[in-house]
Amino acid sequence: MTNINIGNKIRELRKKKGITQEALAAALWVSPQAVSKWESGLTYPDLTMIPVIAGYFEISLDALFDYDMKPFHQYLKDYDLAEYIR
Repeated sequence: MTNINIGNKIRELRKKKGITQEALAAALWVSPQAVSKWESGLTYPDLTMIPVIAGYFEISLDALFDYDMKPFHQYLKDYDLAEYIR
């Protein structure tokens, strides 16, 4: 299956937006240390923060998770589970 590394995606989006960890933390009402830990992969954002982060960057949850459905669909095909693909 696919590995999801939300920390790298948050860092990428933050840098693309041209803001510091401190600015992102202030916008999300979290500590700069929390953002640093997310980006370094030491911790993940709280589940309730996921839609807030996606909304801040104006992207979908799939985009935030950098999730590609193609490997999942291939997995279903490989195991003859194609009927579950929508």
